[in-house]
Amino acid sequence: HPETMITTRSEELTLFQNSLKASINHKIELSRTDLAGTLSRLRTLSPHSTISRGYSILRKRNGNVVSSIADLTKNERLEAIVKDGSIALNVLDARAQI
Repeated sequence: HPETMITTRSEELTLFQNSLKASINHKIELSRTDLAGTLSRLRTLSPHSTISRGYSILRKRNGNVVSSIADLTKNERLEAIVKDGSIALNVLDARAQI
């Protein structure tokens, strides 16, 4: 009977739609969780977070970050970035850590 076929197909279509909606919602929730984890890692690794934990970042006049005493020369001007501003510095001496 055509009516029975239409009803059966309609029910199948409704089940398929509900399954598709559930699958899409699950995928969105997984993506939200992944995004939240990535955002958390980015916040932890950001320079702003590092500074807010009490560290500073040393930069040369050209803006390059100082990562080694080998990057420095005597009397060179530096800028230390701290959580509430910056500090102008002058290199007097640089010694290797023992």
